[in-house]
Amino acid sequence: MSDKLLTSGIALAVFGTTLSLFSHLILQIVPLTALGIAIIILGTTIAITSPQPLPKETIQLLINSAIQNIEALLEEFTTIEKALYIPKKERTYAYIPLNPTQIDPNQIKRTPNRLLVKVGEHYGLQLIPPATELIKALNLETTEETNIEDILRTLLVDLTDLAEGVKTISKENTIIVEINGIKLEIEAPNYIETLGSLQASITATTIATILKKPVKILEEKLEKNKTTIKVQILGE
Repeated sequence: MSDKLLTSGIALAVFGTTLSLFSHLILQIVPLTALGIAIIILGTTIAITSPQPLPKETIQLLINSAIQNIEALLEEFTTIEKALYIPKKERTYAYIPLNPTQIDPNQIKRTPNRLLVKVGEHYGLQLIPPATELIKALNLETTEETNIEDILRTLLVDLTDLAEGVKTISKENTIIVEINGIKLEIEAPNYIETLGSLQASITATTIATILKKPVKILEEKLEKNKTTIKVQILGE
């Protein structure tokens, strides 16, 4: 049974990749591209949560595949702002405003779980960052007392092998995260510009999920094999 789940998950992820790339590059149909991305995320979730553990290299490939398809979707839009990471009941989403504006995160929380949503008079993209499914795979019962550093270490070091170490410092409404020994860097400029690097995106998603509060990446300083991320907690 576990082998069938693993095979099915990987097959869905491969099919989703093919569909999204074909829809984006050949048909140039955004809804079909989004459907392909959704199938990739579903397949990745099934594969990761399979009773038979996936090799870390396979998890990295699945994550990168999902990111490249989000990158293809973001290329369809010319004006994109920094993402807000919004925790909802089902999962944490990355909301990307399509025009410069100040938006109340609580309004975003009340939007339907769709790709394109309207908040007030403004439209934005609502995406599922890959880290959301990784966190769900851990079956965590998170509270505000949950140790963020421990969870990040589990995700970035133990589960995905994306880094060698993690340290966190909390200062009022910000959390500074230092990630050492970066082992994988993605080539997705639009994704990085809006959602942050792979490690930063996982960090922001994790913090939003644990604290159950919207967050935003204020700053990310990249150095050789190291990144320092400043995440702002936006509150209720």
